[in-house]
Amino acid sequence: SESNLDEGTYTITITATNADASTSSTSFTVDVSDVPPVVSADSGTVNSAENAAATSSGTFSDYDDVVTITASAGTIEQTGTQSGTWTWSESGLDEGTYTITITATNADASTSTTSFTVHVSDVPPVVLADSPSVAAAENATASNSGTFSDYDDTVTLTASAGTIEQSGTQSG
Repeated sequence: SESNLDEGTYTITITATNADASTSSTSFTVDVSDVPPVVSADSGTVNSAENAAATSSGTFSDYDDVVTITASAGTIEQTGTQSGTWTWSESGLDEGTYTITITATNADASTSTTSFTVHVSDVPPVVLADSPSVAAAENATASNSGTFSDYDDTVTLTASAGTIEQSGTQSG
């Protein structure tokens, strides 16, 4: 038996020799395949708001080769060469669910992958009244003004009583 052979094909010859120095031999080949790297994510699910960066991290290792880490989307940072950690991030994702695949490729071109799900939630609009309280006589018009904004969506304003005038669609 032999251990710790690097990947490749080896020819092994076994020779039997008796007490009279007679010999007989047989040969066989051993094909040693590369062991792919191992890559894992610290969490299978990441939650993020649409106005924040989504982030994830994990680890990788290989038996004997240098490893390169890549991501199907976003930015990946790798610490270590044969083993270490990775950190992924992406900004500007709209609300929804995304699957991100991290691939570890070793120097022999063997690969393995891990995936995680990113859930991006909508950020609600912000609406502010200029005055927290308005006083008016019963025969006069009560009025107030304010501002509104949303990270990435069109906003429609409504009032629980009376009428409202809106200037702008995403902020105003």
